[in-house]
Amino acid sequence: MSTRPLRKKRQEQHGVSRIEYVNALIDNPALYELADLIDGPDPSRGGRPRSYPDWVILFFDCLADVVGSARGAATELAGEDGHLWNHIRRLVEQKFPDRPERHLPPEPLTREAYNRRRKYVLRSLEALRVGAREAAAAQALEQGFADPDGPGSPSHPNLDRMLHQDGKVISAPTRYSVGDTREVRITDPTTGEVTTEHRPRRACVDAKLHTTGDKRQIHGSKFHHIDIRGAEDAHDRIIVNVAHVAGVKGERNSEADVMVRETTAVVELLPGIQGTLTDGVTRGAHLDVFQRDLGLVVVSPTPAERVDKKTGTRTLKSQPLTDHTFTYPDGSTETVEIHTHGGALAIKALDDHGKVTLQDLKWLRTIRRTNSDGTYRFYVEYEVPDPRGGPPGVHREATITGEADRATGFNRSENVRQIPWSSDERPRLYGRRADSEAINRIIEDHLPLKRARSFGAQAQLHNLISHQLVVNSLGRYRCRKRLPRAERLAA
Repeated sequence: MSTRPLRKKRQEQHGVSRIEYVNALIDNPALYELADLIDGPDPSRGGRPRSYPDWVILFFDCLADVVGSARGAATELAGEDGHLWNHIRRLVEQKFPDRPERHLPPEPLTREAYNRRRKYVLRSLEALRVGAREAAAAQALEQGFADPDGPGSPSHPNLDRMLHQDGKVISAPTRYSVGDTREVRITDPTTGEVTTEHRPRRACVDAKLHTTGDKRQIHGSKFHHIDIRGAEDAHDRIIVNVAHVAGVKGERNSEADVMVRETTAVVELLPGIQGTLTDGVTRGAHLDVFQRDLGLVVVSPTPAERVDKKTGTRTLKSQPLTDHTFTYPDGSTETVEIHTHGGALAIKALDDHGKVTLQDLKWLRTIRRTNSDGTYRFYVEYEVPDPRGGPPGVHREATITGEADRATGFNRSENVRQIPWSSDERPRLYGRRADSEAINRIIEDHLPLKRARSFGAQAQLHNLISHQLVVNSLGRYRCRKRLPRAERLAA
């Protein structure tokens, strides 16, 4: 029996080598574009010329993300007589034969040299974050994601035109809080007297106690990421955007607020996006913005009215909504009372035990219309059975909260969903939700002891931007390897 299929399967299960990560990073033009955004020292103040170009400072942090620490990155560059460093030098000289300012010196970059230059990177952090978002959006279009002329509709969005969103809490490097101290015994070398001092412990000033979706409590900083992915390769994903979630009360920087703000910026760069996948953090006000202002189909769980603490049974929110009237040839009518039930429309029916329950109606489609001012409105259509056994009727409801709803206190966007949880379309779309959790796990796997590599939310955001560049570079590198050689050279 031939072993070729088995051998191929085993090869596909292999991970990613460090040399492939290095090749992918050096090949990615975004690395050099972001380096041009770094606000360096003022040349008018004089000083020694720089020994290393700015891009290698970003590359060093990306390599630290790959190996798990800055010390490990320095060891990789200096180890084995500088073989890796010389390999990087050759790649850069081949890529930029006419740009000597981007070439590297013979001596490998040290951790001390990186630390001296890192302050300029942190000073330019917001420009780097925005630049990384723009580069990721351009890469997404290059790889065929979010094509405005691609397939899909509001009822059946294309998976390559969906944004995946989630929050991620990164544990602080230490468990200590601001104000914690430690006792230090000091011996006077002259008198031999021993005294005790209370010195502050090193702690993250931005770290808080966060409760995750699985009820775990993590002390650290929270971040938000937006992703898009294909199905060609396990690494065929792009992290489009990352942002810090400060979560300060009264400043509108909660996870949901950050999600709305950053999604708006991403959709401006990727107008072909049809929808987004989120967790239960999105509520009615945020759903309104996603639908009315951005024209997106939102697929997310609906909040429960209550959850049984012992069994975990969720009781879905429900309430009367409207009536659907059937008119017959003889002039008589029948009225069917329609309710909302967990984001879907439902009618009253008897179950097997003779108890009156709500039965979800069959969802038919979602409709998007464009208003004259550039905003959008959405409707859903459901099939309503005829009480007299005739042909079913079609009932249409808006999904965006209007002025009449606000007057009655009805949160329409939260209770009438574009893609109901009970529809056949939801499993296909929300199955991609697992990819956001996979990215959260990959972020953890790239951290030492699953803790942040830096102190402070801004420095951790810098590390996360580096991780974004690593993931995107690998996805781009493998996508280009699948192209014919002539197309790769032309690109």
